[in-house]
Amino acid sequence: MTKRHLPTTEKFQLMHIVIKTTGKGHGSDQWIFNNRNKRELQTQLKRFLNLFDPIELIAFTIMSNHAHIILNIPMNYEIRRDEVAQKYHQCYPNRKIHPNSSTCQKLQKQLNNISCFMQRFARDFAIRFNRNRTFKRTGHLWANRFHNTNLGDDVALLKCWIYVMLNPVKAKMTTNPLDYKFNSINCNDGQFMQEVWENFYELYKYLSDKPNLTLDQFKTMIFAILRTELDKWNTMNEEQRTEYRNSHHFWDKFIYVDKHYLDTA
Repeated sequence: MTKRHLPTTEKFQLMHIVIKTTGKGHGSDQWIFNNRNKRELQTQLKRFLNLFDPIELIAFTIMSNHAHIILNIPMNYEIRRDEVAQKYHQCYPNRKIHPNSSTCQKLQKQLNNISCFMQRFARDFAIRFNRNRTFKRTGHLWANRFHNTNLGDDVALLKCWIYVMLNPVKAKMTTNPLDYKFNSINCNDGQFMQEVWENFYELYKYLSDKPNLTLDQFKTMIFAILRTELDKWNTMNEEQRTEYRNSHHFWDKFIYVDKHYLDTA
């Protein structure tokens, strides 16, 4: 698992997760998701977030061969074992665990463990993806493990959110992220989308120390920033865009990145 470390709070960690399909890159032999696969990936993300209840989803964008996810992960949480057992049964309808079992106790301690979350989420989707193919498929679906960047403040959060939302535009999959059907601002599940917006809003209020900011004001601000960044991208010629893609990775844009760590990671 590749890590990029930025400052984190004492109460929680903010993580930008990237998970990619197998392949050598540049369209050589990567597995490409169609719209049905993208909807399934979104459904499985929602399903396992319900199981790992303490983890909050802040944003996501599902691309054709990878996905971007921003998560808020608490350092401490409280949840009863009977609640864990109930959520486990909701996630796996054909299985049950007793609240006093060692399995339930172990899972209760892992509900803010990002590696456990990603392992279950990615593995379950891979099984479903392979099972629904029209031809026999062998080998891994996901390339290596996931990459994560730890975010530390409201500025990093906003920059990362913009980066995630503009990914389909930079990949020429859409001209406007508001028209893309597989991100957290325009997905087909209205209730899920509203929950993610509220998570993002409450987190930003806390990090920016703006308790009086309303949700409508927050959305107005966010969409204005998104429009500004989209306009910047549209003014670039193809050469500038190529240079931008090749030389400006997301984590390089933060002045407080530990450069020594990046050089030795």
